Amino acid sequence: MKTTVTAILFCMSIAICHASHATGTTTTFDDACVQARYDSILSVITGCQPFTQKTRIITSFGAKGDGKTDCKPAFDKAMKAADKTRGGLHLTVPKGVWYMKGPLHLTSNITLELQEGALLRFAPEPHYYLPMVRTSWEGTFCQNYSPFIYAFQKENIHIMGKGTIDGNCMETFPTWRANQKPDQQALREQDHNMTPIADRNYGEGHLLRPHLMQFFGCRNITIEDVFITNSPFWCIHLLKSENIICRGLRCKTCEQRWY
Repeated sequence: MKTTVTAILFCMSIAICHASHATGTTTTFDDACVQARYDSILSVITGCQPFTQKTRIITSFGAKGDGKTDCKPAFDKAMKAADKTRGGLHLTVPKGVWYMKGPLHLTSNITLELQEGALLRFAPEPHYYLPMVRTSWEGTFCQNYSPFIYAFQKENIHIMGKGTIDGNCMETFPTWRANQKPDQQALREQDHNMTPIADRNYGEGHLLRPHLMQFFGCRNITIEDVFITNSPFWCIHLLKSENIICRGLRCKTCEQRWY
């Protein structure tokens, strides 16, 4: 992912300098100009900058890393605590298997640290990801199953650590792909006809897979070092969001593709 971002920035720099130095039919490329433009772009991308936060461990909210206990209520409590804590919360998740029967909806001013040996594992059953949330599917806005990790119009979010985020859905959501065409076409027709988003509902009874992680209308985000596996659909979806850094990530999909 770092290589992809670097390539994009390089191409942007080349394009700017190409326009700046084009004279008639002759075009020159100034290495200093390219580097300066590249650096100027990087200088304004900060991600989630460090800020003072209170540190809490997820077990203090009642979670158990035994791979069986539903930890969603504990994470929900932690998000509410972050909202009430001046400066936000640095939430540490230690070694263990932390089972989630439903999505983790992130709030603003939160650092989620998945320490080495920590496995955040989501339940595979689709009904846990209802009610629907506002999202998009292949670039078309709709209401659908919640992404497993979801933030809507939030800011200052940092996901970090050597732990693992496991969608754990090999036998459920990915199997929908073979039969998704009718819903896919219906959604595109609704978009073409400018159907209100509130009426584009694709939850229970439909087969449009949710994302593993989505940031919708967010800003100041850093995601680094975690291992992401067994995603139901796209691993990380950055939708209408800005000032984001993704680095040191490893992703392995249900189709056994590595990124």
